[in-house]
Amino acid sequence: MRQSEVETAPNVGNDESAKFIQGVCNKNGELLILVELDKMMSEEEWSELESI
Repeated sequence: MRQSEVETAPNVGNDESAKFIQGVCNKNGELLILVELDKMMSEEEWSELESI
């Protein structure tokens, strides 16, 4: 995927639910939602996940 294919995420939901969405891309007729995983979960949640 090229940077030029990534669009700004539309304003949907609230700021809390959209804070980790980096952008969107229409690739081969499918909508891809790009998320920033570091913002999606806290350090504590990442640590818990790693211990599984």
